[in-house]
Amino acid sequence: MIYVIQYNEGDVIVSPEAIYHKPFKELIDRDDTQGKVRAKRDFTFLFLTKDPRSTLSVYPPNTRTQKALEMIYGKDIRIDRKLAAAQDYYEELIKQSSPTYVFWEAAKKALDNLTNIMRSTTWGEDSVFSIKEFASYIKEAEGMAATLANLERKVNEEIIAAPKLKGQNTVNYFEQ
Repeated sequence: MIYVIQYNEGDVIVSPEAIYHKPFKELIDRDDTQGKVRAKRDFTFLFLTKDPRSTLSVYPPNTRTQKALEMIYGKDIRIDRKLAAAQDYYEELIKQSSPTYVFWEAAKKALDNLTNIMRSTTWGEDSVFSIKEFASYIKEAEGMAATLANLERKVNEEIIAAPKLKGQNTVNYFEQ
């Protein structure tokens, strides 16, 4: 399932099976441009904002979305209902194809939140952290970042290896 959208050398490749997924079909059907230019942009946006293989996956979700909007559409636009539904659906496909993804996503969010707290900490009597706690977090940050990188690598391995052909049937890695 994760092969619905591929990104190769700056070009998005949408599998023919996309029309069998209602949210994706709606993106394709609403585009009446020649060559489905709008749909191609929308699928590129989906890949960049939701796929862990995206170069933007290192950013927090809001930043990733803003950067993708600027890259793809070149201006600040609002995400419409159909594109938002396709985003949610694509994220769910990714979660289904990689059990590690949910844990990686939660760990990344926790590390991002911790980083934001540390950035906004001011030193005083009502500080969130003591200096000793702050130093401890800094010391442990390298290990947390390495763990997160390992989880991301595992997610990518699972996603890339997910569908495999067995006879005429596509199976996921649970069925191997």
